[in-house]
Amino acid sequence: MPIIKCKSHIDVYEYRTKSKDPHELSGRGLNKQLTQFISRNILNEISLTDTDTLVDIGCGDGTLIQLIDKQLTQIIGISPSKAEADRVRPLVEEIPNTTIEEGLAQQTNLPSNIANVVICNGVFIYLSGVEVDDAFKELIRISKDNSIIYIGETPSIDEYADKKFGDSILLWLWWTLKNQGVNSFFRRVKQTLTALLSKEPLVIAPKDLFFATPENFIAQAKKYGLHLEKHFQHSELNPEGEVVKNPTRWNYIFSKK
Repeated sequence: MPIIKCKSHIDVYEYRTKSKDPHELSGRGLNKQLTQFISRNILNEISLTDTDTLVDIGCGDGTLIQLIDKQLTQIIGISPSKAEADRVRPLVEEIPNTTIEEGLAQQTNLPSNIANVVICNGVFIYLSGVEVDDAFKELIRISKDNSIIYIGETPSIDEYADKKFGDSILLWLWWTLKNQGVNSFFRRVKQTLTALLSKEPLVIAPKDLFFATPENFIAQAKKYGLHLEKHFQHSELNPEGEVVKNPTRWNYIFSKK
């Protein structure tokens, strides 16, 4: 019965490397369509050229890297653990000039002034307050002048405020049915049964998540020298496959001047 309670979000993704489907590293369960939709939206917001070096921090299962439709000077995916980096490398090994390295948003282990484009989607949500400050400093450090920095899926409120299921699987399934619909509910039931009857892990993540209003997040970024180019509500797909705005998550595009 591999139902695992993790103490940190890094541990969550390390356990997910043991999943049969590497898409679990995206943090979106079995919803590959959603991951592709979000990744394409990010790439549509960024004008890439063949002279760019792109760094994708928290690159998940490499979906965004696989969707880049031109050959760049360099693509670097950052995974938070050795196990995750090892799992992702074979998924992108045929993409020219691409490497997957172990690192964190607050410590990428990359050289300074290396990137023209930095993508950090769905990562800040897992950081503590101090780590957010360190991440801003690190994004500035690895970016060249006039680079673009995309920070996505950052909550504006505490998204766990109404999720009182704690570590209870049954309460989690009931919450999913009420709030995410029948399709999501049955996907989670299937995931739970698979974990109970096989070696496929079901990971229970910590409930501490970073959040900040757009006003506060923009002010914090500005303090570290980032210039806001654009911010907008995050778009995703509902269980019926329709495009909807997420009421609590925001995307930000900054530049380093």
